[in-house]
Amino acid sequence: VLKSTDNITVNDAAITGNATVTGNISAADATFSGNLTVQGTTTTLDTNLIDVDKIEVTTAGTNVAVAVTHNGTGDLIRLYDGTSQVVTVDDEGNIGIGTDDPNNIIHATGSNSSTGYQFINTHATTGFGVKIKGGGTTADRYSLRVDNAANDELFRVNANGKVGIGTYIPLAPVDILATPVEVATLNTTNCLQLGLWVRAKSPSNTTGNIYTGITLGEGRA
Repeated sequence: VLKSTDNITVNDAAITGNATVTGNISAADATFSGNLTVQGTTTTLDTNLIDVDKIEVTTAGTNVAVAVTHNGTGDLIRLYDGTSQVVTVDDEGNIGIGTDDPNNIIHATGSNSSTGYQFINTHATTGFGVKIKGGGTTADRYSLRVDNAANDELFRVNANGKVGIGTYIPLAPVDILATPVEVATLNTTNCLQLGLWVRAKSPSNTTGNIYTGITLGEGRA
């Protein structure tokens, strides 16, 4: 007669029906061909899932479907495509897409011959495609910054609403800093160096004066 405090050791066992265990189960190798229901907490789970068709989590109400807690300094989540690590959530909550070492809250990088990043809001009457909010109102705090491949800043929108093109400290609502053109006659060649050039689609004039457009000055240091 087995008592509730007794332990059972089985080398090989095949159970075709249901088995209810209220204590601990320790198995070196176990195969379940049916369903496995665990009504409790698995305190130690060190498992490699190999050739898995899918992992599906279903819950309802206010339950948390998946919760990951890491008390160390390693990454919280790593997703792989083959041997390539494609998505990372590090221990600080930074998300890396295309990088295994995210340096920002969301750090996405990759090579794409078409569109690198696409944001679409399908709501018919309201909402934004992208909303960016920056903190502070000082001149060096910005909501949006655009660089070229060499990390040279080209364009920024400061948190105080000022837009800078060619300058990182815009002094006016729209501040464009460009190389000056010191010629009496403007044409479509030297106008490309202007800070602001508003032109019509036609006619095209490559040698004479620009009859359709707006040129503004003067410059500043």
